[in-house]
Amino acid sequence: MKYYFSTISQIVIKDLKIELRTKETIVPTFVFALISICVFHISLSFGLNSYQKVSIGIWILTILYSSILIMNRSFSREIESESLSAILTSPIHHDALYFGKLSYNVIILGLVQVILSPIFYILFEVNVYSYEMLLIFGLGTIGICSVGTTFSIMTAFNTIRDVLMPLLLIPIQIPLIIAIVESTNILFGFNIGNSSELINWILLLVSFDAIFLVVSPIAFCIIVKN
Repeated sequence: MKYYFSTISQIVIKDLKIELRTKETIVPTFVFALISICVFHISLSFGLNSYQKVSIGIWILTILYSSILIMNRSFSREIESESLSAILTSPIHHDALYFGKLSYNVIILGLVQVILSPIFYILFEVNVYSYEMLLIFGLGTIGICSVGTTFSIMTAFNTIRDVLMPLLLIPIQIPLIIAIVESTNILFGFNIGNSSELINWILLLVSFDAIFLVVSPIAFCIIVKN
């Protein structure tokens, strides 16, 4: 068990050190997200009330498409250095590799959201720093990355992985997106709902994460072995 968690931590630290040196994932992802919300802001310049009603949808779309950029880069370093095959044939547990990459993806996507949120607040005047919002988007981030990490290895050697990733990822994320939208709409008062409905939507997020944190590493191991 100690070796298992040590493997996960070493994968995360290795990827974070490389990212800190190269910034080849977080910078392009942040720039893409920034351009996206600026374009939405300019396009929807018909009143502050309208901004607020669609702001959460804009945030979710921006983060979802930004996550695709991150997922596509999950194994790019290993492919470019031609070390992925050696890693997959090494004696480490394949699910440890999955959880290492998952943790890295969650950290990068979380950092993008943290850096982007003040700019989002300035443009749309929506505060995403409440405890409830942090919980909802934290669960959403884990859900997005849990599925995306599996698809990243599935499409790693495919020449059209940039096209395949959104086609695979977005349809499975629909329950997650609905849960985030409905729960945030209740928080901001856009939908009529009480605390019990909010809890039900958050429980759906928890259930989604729990299911795919079990199913995704199993699928990841099957894909790697085949």
